[in-house]
Amino acid sequence: MSSLDNTVPMNRARLTKPRPTLEWFPFIIIFSSLGLLCAAVGDFFSREGNASMSWFFWGGMVLVIVPIAFRLTAIGISRQERIALVLAAGLFLYLIKIFQSPFGFTFTDEYVHSYNVAQIVNSGTLFNPNPILPATSWFPGLEIVTAAFVSLSGLSIFVSGLIVIGFARIILMLSLYLFYENIGRSTWAAGIAALLYACNPNFLLWSSQFSYESLALPLVFFVLFLIARREKSLSLPEYRGVSFIAFLGIIAIVFTHHVSSYFLAIFLLA
Repeated sequence: MSSLDNTVPMNRARLTKPRPTLEWFPFIIIFSSLGLLCAAVGDFFSREGNASMSWFFWGGMVLVIVPIAFRLTAIGISRQERIALVLAAGLFLYLIKIFQSPFGFTFTDEYVHSYNVAQIVNSGTLFNPNPILPATSWFPGLEIVTAAFVSLSGLSIFVSGLIVIGFARIILMLSLYLFYENIGRSTWAAGIAALLYACNPNFLLWSSQFSYESLALPLVFFVLFLIARREKSLSLPEYRGVSFIAFLGIIAIVFTHHVSSYFLAIFLLA
C-alpha cells in the first residue's frame, strides 16, 4: 500500500498541465503605458504649435511597440502571454489614435458615418440618404451596431463609436493571431505575424477611425480564421457549426463594407 500511495501523486503530477502564466506581461504593460503617456505629451505640444517637441510622440511609439516586439520574439513563453501581448499591441496603438483626437471625430469618414448613425437614431430607419458620401448609407453594418449601443447605453455617438471600434480592434488582433496559428502551427510565428500586420501604415490611424472598413476588416479576418479552423474540425456537427458562424460573418461583411466583401470573395476564390 505504501508504494502505491507514493506512485499515485507522481502519476497525477505528470498528468497535470502547467498553469497558464503571463510572466513578463505586467512589466511590458508598464513600459507601454509610459509610451502612451509620452505620446499624449507629444500630442499636447503639437496642439500648442510646438513642433520641436514631436520627439515625445515618436519616443512614445517606440516605448509602446519595442517591449512588446522584443517579448514576442522570445522562445518558450506561454500561448496565453503571446495572445495578451498581441491584443495589447492592437489596443495601445488604438489608444494613440484616440489621444490624437480625444474629444470628437476629426477624420473625414468619421463625419460621414457619425451622420449616418444620427440619422438612424433619430428616424429609427435604415438607408437614410447621405449627401456627402451616398454609398455609405447602403452599407449600414457599423451604424446599426453603434446606434444600438447608443440607444442601450445612453452614451454619445462619439463615445459609442470609440467603444465599437475598440471591440473591432480586439476581434482583428485575436483573429489574426488565431488565423496564423492555424495555418502556421506555431504560436511564435503567429505572434510575430500579427505584430508585423500591425506595422502597416494604415493600421495606426486609417484602420482605427470610425469608418465601415474598421469594422469590416476585423470580420474578414474572423471569417478567414473560421475557415482555417473548419479544416481541423473533429466531427460533422462541429464542421457545420463553424461553417454556419462563418456564413453569418460573411453576411455581416456584405452589409458593412462593399470593398471588404470583394476582397474576401477574391481571396476565397483564389
